[in-house]
Amino acid sequence: MTAVEEPTLFDVPYPRLDHRTLNTRGAVTLPPGVVALDIETASEDQMWHRQPGFIRLCGYQTGDRITITDDPAQLADAIGRARLVIGHNVLAFDLVAMALHHSIDLLGMAAAGRVFDTKLAGILNDPPAPGMKQAQILREYSLDSMGDRLLGATKTGDLKALARQHGGFDRIPLDDERYVRYLAGDVDLTARLGRQLRTGPYLRREHHVAAVAARIRMNGFRVDVPELERRVAANRAVRAGHLADLSARYGLPAARKGGGVSKSPHATAEGKAAIVRAFADLGVRLPVTENGQPSFGKDALAEVAAVFTGRPDVMALVDLVGSLNGVRTVYETVQQYLVGDRVHPEIGMFQASGRWSTTKPGLTVMGKRGGKYAEREVFLSEPGHVLISADLSQVDARALAALSQDPAYLAMFAPGLDLHREVATRVWGDPGRRDEAKALGHGWNYGMSINGLVRNAGVSEQVARKFDAGMRAQFPGLVAWRDRVRADGKAGRVLDNGFGRPLRVDPDRAWTQAPALMGQGCARDIMMEGLLRLPVEVVPMLRAVVHDEVILSVPAGIAGDVEQTVLAALSFPWAPAGGSLPVQIEAGLGERRGVNWGHVYAK
Repeated sequence: MTAVEEPTLFDVPYPRLDHRTLNTRGAVTLPPGVVALDIETASEDQMWHRQPGFIRLCGYQTGDRITITDDPAQLADAIGRARLVIGHNVLAFDLVAMALHHSIDLLGMAAAGRVFDTKLAGILNDPPAPGMKQAQILREYSLDSMGDRLLGATKTGDLKALARQHGGFDRIPLDDERYVRYLAGDVDLTARLGRQLRTGPYLRREHHVAAVAARIRMNGFRVDVPELERRVAANRAVRAGHLADLSARYGLPAARKGGGVSKSPHATAEGKAAIVRAFADLGVRLPVTENGQPSFGKDALAEVAAVFTGRPDVMALVDLVGSLNGVRTVYETVQQYLVGDRVHPEIGMFQASGRWSTTKPGLTVMGKRGGKYAEREVFLSEPGHVLISADLSQVDARALAALSQDPAYLAMFAPGLDLHREVATRVWGDPGRRDEAKALGHGWNYGMSINGLVRNAGVSEQVARKFDAGMRAQFPGLVAWRDRVRADGKAGRVLDNGFGRPLRVDPDRAWTQAPALMGQGCARDIMMEGLLRLPVEVVPMLRAVVHDEVILSVPAGIAGDVEQTVLAALSFPWAPAGGSLPVQIEAGLGERRGVNWGHVYAK
């Protein structure tokens, strides 16, 4: 007897949506209580305006039936009844939109293990290489790319082309057969991916982490709009003055040959030479391209800024040339993403280590030390609130101590001890050399060469060699651990950061990359552990997480109680799986409570 193949989703013709719903069959059958979903919306940047109709079309599958509806309440009901909801990038978009516009409990669902995000699962099932840029990671783990890679199936149709044809995502007719087919195809592909990907304790924990990140984004960060506008205008005036000076002193062409203001003076041969001379006068030698030509593109300027962060004259020129390249200042970027008096930055967790990147606007680029905290003054607490900050103490070093299980290095973190002073005492017998130990310690932990230590810490080669020899003698367990993870990375083995997160290392760069990824990835998850320990009523107060720092807007009357609650959540003993010697994770408060983010650091 010949088996008759069941028709796939794509064999089913689509009638026009004459009614509110359309039902068809999916290619796989989902277990009872499991829902796979996707939504089509107006343009993504309209989500935070909370206008009715943002969610335009909803698709979801139960069993083998796919339902397409223009009624989001119907999808919300299906979500509420489901024991597990599957979706691609749902913790960064679909469920966030449903939470904003239709009040589903995203955080509660993730805490209860009721969400399975196929994008998040894909990244942790097959971790990206550490050299991949975030934009590349987003492409590689898109629904289309993952479907093609894992199932040999891709998306149905071209949504962007439809939007162009009709004049926008919000103008595509709901009964357009291609629109309906596109959504149904995404639901089907998501359901099939959900059946393909593995889960586990760390992935379930990571869904809860992603839900906390989503809630931070939903909370938003209030902005002092008048002060922001004043700073944008002031920066533009300063920039215009610098541009005129660059033209007068170095010959930057301010006008086109045919007349009129030059929009790209830096793109001409004369302009490039003028910029090189301006940097040279400040003692800055620009990075070079593969052809040996001076480079002042975005990456090259970032490299210069990292070296000369303490030179206002160099930083002003970096800012000016960056603006010619189309790079906005920190204030202009905040202004670009304002919705009313608030921004809702994107939180990406797709770096190899899992560390968060906060963009649109980028909060991680805003200064903190050396007076640069003034950049953060445009961010406000809520009315009647104050902003508080708490950060983890030496978390990268504590992570390595726990991972290595070196008793001597773990002893450096005993209560009341200062790590750098203790290391200076162990290595040189002189606690007064604390600052040298601090400058050298981080790079040494991650395997930086002697030349690298000299270059980055600003010490002599003799001092660097003495430090290296002393650390090797005093902390043999840490040295042995570094060697083990390097060997594993060089052999192409996927590492475990101590929490269960898989880390992929470039074998050719394992010497520094393996210990660095382990330390950074572990430190990241120590912070995540602290966030998950926060009481649920504190989560709506979160405004940002920047590396090892947490910022919250709290009612002024209970600020002291919240501070102690946050410190308690961020402070705990931790050891990796199989480790018997824990390290104590400690947190401290910012300088003060503030009405804006900059005040938190003002002494």
